[in-house]
Amino acid sequence: AAAVVAWVDGVFRFEDISLEDLARRLERWYDVPFSFREEGLKRRRFSGGFHRHESLERVSRLIGEVVEARFRVSRDTIVVEAR
Repeated sequence: AAAVVAWVDGVFRFEDISLEDLARRLERWYDVPFSFREEGLKRRRFSGGFHRHESLERVSRLIGEVVEARFRVSRDTIVVEAR
C-alpha cells in the first residue's frame, strides 16, 4: 500500500508510510536532520496521526512506540535507534 497523508482538522494522518519517508517530512516541518543507526529501521512502517503543532519530542515518542524505535538528540540531529 502506498503512503497516504491526510490533513484533517489540523491533524496529519499517515497510512503505511515508511519511517524513512516520515523522517523526511519531519525534517522539513521541524528543520532538524534525522540519522538512522540501522538501515532496516528506514523500512519500518507507520500508521497514525498527530497534530501539526505537536512538539517534536511528543511526535517522536508516539512514532517510536508504534514502530518500536527510539529517537534521541545527538548534537543537532535526531538519531533513530532500535529499541
